[in-house]
Amino acid sequence: VNPLDLCGDFSVIKDSKIWKITSFNSKGQILDVINTGIPFYAGQIQYKKLISLDKQLIGDMLELYINEPSFQDTVKAYINGRYIGTCAWNPYSWKVDRSWLNEGENEIQLNISTTLIGLFEGQYFDYNKHSYVDI
Repeated sequence: VNPLDLCGDFSVIKDSKIWKITSFNSKGQILDVINTGIPFYAGQIQYKKLISLDKQLIGDMLELYINEPSFQDTVKAYINGRYIGTCAWNPYSWKVDRSWLNEGENEIQLNISTTLIGLFEGQYFDYNKHSYVDI
């Protein structure tokens, strides 16, 4: 049986054993694509977060990093709209020059390129089991 591919602005949730289409959920957390409603999505996911900084407490450089061993996607990182680099594996770490930071509010943006395993196989990599499991 060939799979049916649907494209559009919607989310999917599993109700008992049946997948249901719901309205698009534009908020979520990294590594939680199932609860965000995009378990089969392949492509770019953009995450944004505002943080408040006191520049007097920061030296010449600030290090931005993702401290999650099970994270395995490629990330393009931006701060206040400025590109700071791409990481494709651990350690996910970027150094940000102090001059790129605002006193007070700063926007961090992560553009994550997902793998195709959810789309093609309906699976994800379970870091604890160290194997692929069905969504």
